[in-house]
Amino acid sequence: MFEFCIELLRSCLENPLLLLGIGTILYLAVLSYLTGEARKLKHIPSAYSNIAAISFIQTWWYFFQGKKLVDASFKKWPRSMFRIQEALGWTVVASDRKVITEVLRLQDISFSANQANEELVQLKHTLGSAILNNPYHLPLLSNRLRRSLAHLVPDVHDEITNAFQTYIPLTEDWTPIKCSSIVPKMVCQASNRIFVGYPLCRNPEFTEFSTRFTFDVFTVAFILRFIPDFLRPLVNQIISTVPNRRRKALKFLGPLLDARRKQNEESNGPGGAEKPDDMITWLMEIAKGEETTNEALTDRLLAINFGAIHTTSVTFTHALYYLAAFPMYAEILREEIDVVVKEHGWTKGGLDQMKRVDSFLKESQRLNPLQNVGLGRVALQDHTFCDGTFVPRGTTVRINIHSPHFDGSLYERPDEFDPLRFIKMQEKTTRNLDLTSTSEEYLGFGHGRHACPGRYLAASELKLMLAYLTAHYDAKFANEGSRPADLWIMTSCMPSYTAEVLFRKRKN
Repeated sequence: MFEFCIELLRSCLENPLLLLGIGTILYLAVLSYLTGEARKLKHIPSAYSNIAAISFIQTWWYFFQGKKLVDASFKKWPRSMFRIQEALGWTVVASDRKVITEVLRLQDISFSANQANEELVQLKHTLGSAILNNPYHLPLLSNRLRRSLAHLVPDVHDEITNAFQTYIPLTEDWTPIKCSSIVPKMVCQASNRIFVGYPLCRNPEFTEFSTRFTFDVFTVAFILRFIPDFLRPLVNQIISTVPNRRRKALKFLGPLLDARRKQNEESNGPGGAEKPDDMITWLMEIAKGEETTNEALTDRLLAINFGAIHTTSVTFTHALYYLAAFPMYAEILREEIDVVVKEHGWTKGGLDQMKRVDSFLKESQRLNPLQNVGLGRVALQDHTFCDGTFVPRGTTVRINIHSPHFDGSLYERPDEFDPLRFIKMQEKTTRNLDLTSTSEEYLGFGHGRHACPGRYLAASELKLMLAYLTAHYDAKFANEGSRPADLWIMTSCMPSYTAEVLFRKRKN
């Protein structure tokens, strides 16, 4: 049957009339689906037309103007849930603080974050079903890795130093560099010092492969979200490069995994050497059954890389653009960095003392979170929220992250970038407000049970990268005081892909 479907699609590509006929049937099926979904949610306000064909067309406008649509909906219904159409389904958006609190505290038995994430990343078609069904690596990120950072930070700093020297050479004159092309590679190299160890983390081919894999996963997932569920396996087989890349990853990781097994056997014997303290060792210690194979461990490492590279790269680039747009902030950071490094060195204890660096990054993330609508949950049963909004089973609910992040009652002059904002706020509360802390008012890393488990590593990398950059380089845009406009793809906020930052060796 599957082979038949593949041959059918190939025939369609060769026969325009057949393709038009099947496309018409598919279009009508989608309209029928959307009409049914819209009827179930018609009591919830929406900026979209109630006519399915028109609302489907409006979805393409949402692809390029998602932020404007969400902002306009929020302005029109600031205390009411509203709905937007994403790909093939409707999403209900919560903006009111009480409803946001309720969404974040919902139990997994009634609302599933896993189902929402599976739809977002198309896990079973990209990273594999095992990553979704048995996410045993997540506690390693939130617990084991967090406890190990104290002695791992110097290694990460060593890698960041090498990455900066490789991708941003120290020059006396201003040198333009397109950061969107190098930051993911720098993050990849730094992260993999912990994930796969040295020297593979510095292998240019492995770095290029890993960053490309991350991009491919997002591309395939995005396309599949616009394909009806029953056609996704077929389309995925035709368009996806991910399976081939998963197989290619074995060429890098297979020999390393075999060597580690031998090393582990020798270390267990009398007088054996100490095992490397990295993600490969941790995974091998707890993997069971089929998860112990090279293929399964490779998929797990690819998934961990995927989660680390994209989010940290985007977050750092946003912060870098603020620094380049307002280079006078560099001196504010240097006053702290120079003193801390002299006293503590490039250590975890030193990072903990870099309060200004921490606040700078958190303020950047407040203004430019990865998404303005996120932290999705799928209703596993009918539910009525505290504001009276009813959602039927199967409804996806997401949070308007800009609602608390730009709330004037929570943040003074919320539209302005204030690099020391969270230091000032910390002086007025006993609550921890550092970069890794989460709350219902600050959702950069999520909040609650499903907060980002890798945020402790991400925060350490971000602080190391920003501190190292500021300590050794001057950075600015050619047009100082002007930050390049962000690129919005649906609800995702991406830093400009084309912007060039001017770098030179620090003068003072």
